[in-house]
Amino acid sequence: MLCLTSRTQDSGKIYWITIVSIVSSTTAPINLQPGEFRIFENYTGTLSIIDANAENKLSLQIADNPVKNGLAKLIYHKAKNGEIIIYDMSGKKMDSIKLKNESGTYELKANYPTGTYLVHLKSKTGVAIQKMIIK
Repeated sequence: MLCLTSRTQDSGKIYWITIVSIVSSTTAPINLQPGEFRIFENYTGTLSIIDANAENKLSLQIADNPVKNGLAKLIYHKAKNGEIIIYDMSGKKMDSIKLKNESGTYELKANYPTGTYLVHLKSKTGVAIQKMIIK
């Protein structure tokens, strides 16, 4: 197993490579000193930030946030039997809308006082929450 360690000294960074015994347990703790790191080889997984199942998940977006003209465009996907509920930051329910389509857009008349609100999208497939700011 190959290990790369970094130490910082007054004159700059010094790097050195050391050979470490093969890891025999994947559950054993690894103790590192401040500024120390290790790179282990033989990783067979995929490193990615792309969610392969994103197209099948419930989602909610608020276009043009913060809302300035009193009209918020909500974009939602995979919201079977969905409902949009607006809460103020104290938890008070401000509005509730039943959605007719599983995916689409909804033009919300956001005639609420200036402030921050939580927009909940609830459906059979889960809950999505976004913060909406009214200016």
